Amino acid sequence: MIRKYKLILSIGIIGLFTMSGSAWAEDQFRNVEVFFQRINITINGQQTTLTKDSILYEGSVYVPLRSLSEMLGAEVGWDSDNRNVALDFIHDNRNELFTALQKKMVQYVAIRNNQITKDLIPIFKNTDFDDLRSIVDRYAEISKIAKDIDDLAMSQTIDKMKAAIILLQTGWEKKNTDDYMLAWTIYSKNADLLNKDLTTKLSESYHYELIDKSIKN
Repeated sequence: MIRKYKLILSIGIIGLFTMSGSAWAEDQFRNVEVFFQRINITINGQQTTLTKDSILYEGSVYVPLRSLSEMLGAEVGWDSDNRNVALDFIHDNRNELFTALQKKMVQYVAIRNNQITKDLIPIFKNTDFDDLRSIVDRYAEISKIAKDIDDLAMSQTIDKMKAAIILLQTGWEKKNTDDYMLAWTIYSKNADLLNKDLTTKLSESYHYELIDKSIKN
């Protein structure tokens, strides 16, 4: 849909005047009618839509520079003192990519942990502790994932939860209440620690630092 507005635009005409050996500039303004429209852009055969409206004026299309540049992968900077727009097409985005990949794996750990926790509830209600063996295996799986993405602290926390489940099972089977209560204390403490860790690492403000590892032959 095209929207028509009357808008005061600076058309960039600068009058230069010399007075007493000094030069000064005067911007010239005039009222013009322009059309605002959301423009489709086709780049190398692939079509996309800019996130901001463009201006149609006297047969020319004026597109929003930031919207177009960011769509092409550039970082956009503005120097207000020098009135200069800086476009950086070779910005190192590896940390952003690494953070996205890490968070994807952490999200998987969070989902699996939540599923395990939900499955523990009927096990405890029915005291059918034979099913705890599968719980131990599932904790081992997400502990390995945490270790594979170099989150050793998270992996160790999950390992403690896994060990607590094993102790809880043996404590129940041997009717050893001390082991049973100790197991619950260990599990509860580390489950809370894991949930806080997952919440922090999945937040928008959390970023991972890319660490280059040297490969030894």
